[in-house]
Amino acid sequence: MDKTRICIITTAHDARDDRIFHKQALSLAQASFEVSMIAGWTKEMDSGPVKKLSLPVFKGKVSRILRGSFCALQLALKEKAAVYHFHDPELLPLGVVLKIFGKRVIYDVHEDYSRKVLSRCLPQPLAWLASHSLRGFEAACAWTFDHIVAADSHVASLFAPRKTTVIANYPPVDFVNRKFPTREPDDGVFRMVYVGGINEIRGIGKTLDALDLITDTPVEFHLAGNISGRELARRIESHPRVVYHGVLPWERVNGVIARADVGLVLFQPVPAFKYYPGENIIKLWEFLGLGLPVIISDFPRLKKLIEDLGAGIAVDSADPSAIAAAIRQLRDQPELRRRLGANGRNSVLRERNWDGEARKLAAIYRGLGL
Repeated sequence: MDKTRICIITTAHDARDDRIFHKQALSLAQASFEVSMIAGWTKEMDSGPVKKLSLPVFKGKVSRILRGSFCALQLALKEKAAVYHFHDPELLPLGVVLKIFGKRVIYDVHEDYSRKVLSRCLPQPLAWLASHSLRGFEAACAWTFDHIVAADSHVASLFAPRKTTVIANYPPVDFVNRKFPTREPDDGVFRMVYVGGINEIRGIGKTLDALDLITDTPVEFHLAGNISGRELARRIESHPRVVYHGVLPWERVNGVIARADVGLVLFQPVPAFKYYPGENIIKLWEFLGLGLPVIISDFPRLKKLIEDLGAGIAVDSADPSAIAAAIRQLRDQPELRRRLGANGRNSVLRERNWDGEARKLAAIYRGLGL
């Protein structure tokens, strides 16, 4: 067994996921670890220094969970890595099996999955039972693992502090300093941007409602990502002030962000999001790193974060009139916009960047004897 070999596993995420591949896998490879990654790779995907271990295509979620876990386990055992680092709650049994085989295992927890269950369309007693059952199962499995990597401070609080580390989704410094095409300074259009999963619970419908309340100046709402829901897709396609860029490759998304005036992070008040302290929101930090002020949901921890940074405005994300008022405020006060944007960018350059998180991640592995 090569003591520097790391095997990263995901069945639920895209092979070139921002956190898993672009941040963690590539950073570990640059830190002189030998990195392989079990994921849904396709032939045309470039994995750079990371060894590709491809999973077959699965039809449906149930097939992915059952067959995917089995296929991933087969590949993992053949790899004979020193440490296995998996990213999906559906792989908890796989992690336990790897421990039974005497392997060292890291569980990477992206969200509070028990709260996410509460946001699904289930009868309340069933949702409560499913949520608490998942939390109990996750805690029992985690007790056996060698380390827990958490995407934010709330998630970290769910596990034993002695073997839990927060690795946030901050952008790399070179991303912040990279030159992207920027907007034309004098075209008179105020541009808002949102990038990610496009659906109602991420506030897209409420933002369209807010946009309809602003009629006194040219405003554009730029969107990139997968749209969920026929009615929302219809509204986006027919709205005269929405520019939909489709699903863009990672390398092009940030050019869309750089041309905007303000970034939107308007999660709706559901259990899956209300606990967010902010460290896990990839696009929030990319907006800030590129100097955009943000309009963000006024959940207690998100509001405190953005006010402490002095980098945006927190609003009731379920109220289109409140969203519209924040848009008008940033549109009409360019000096405020510049100050908030500069504060956010400086916070990323000084401390909230991936370079520091990459060092913390490498230190976890070295703490395991690698």
